[in-house]
Amino acid sequence: MSKYLFGITSVVALLFLITSNIPTITFNFDEVKVGSNIIIICLAGFTLVQQVKNNKNVNRFTLIDACIFFYYSVSVFVFIIFQQLQNLSEDNFYMVLGVNTVLSSILYSSFIYTFLKLKK
Repeated sequence: MSKYLFGITSVVALLFLITSNIPTITFNFDEVKVGSNIIIICLAGFTLVQQVKNNKNVNRFTLIDACIFFYYSVSVFVFIIFQQLQNLSEDNFYMVLGVNTVLSSILYSSFIYTFLKLKK
């Protein structure tokens, strides 16, 4: 990633941190979560595109980048429908939370698998 893009990302992250600690500014923290997840999705997507563009063979971090991209994409979807979860039946609510748990388990399993593979 270029230094320019890294600088912009760092400034946006610092703005999120600073504005969340100012007591006179009130905003919905769910919107901040969605915004930060969209930034993570963009960075993971950028990394995946660069890996595909530059390498014909699969990089050892491709699995992690793909899982991060997929998990945070679904997480944004869950945050968007979070207000609608109140209207769902209890079974449907637990189904959405179960899918989120399964996806986070896949994400963390891919981390563990990749780092154990790197250790060897």
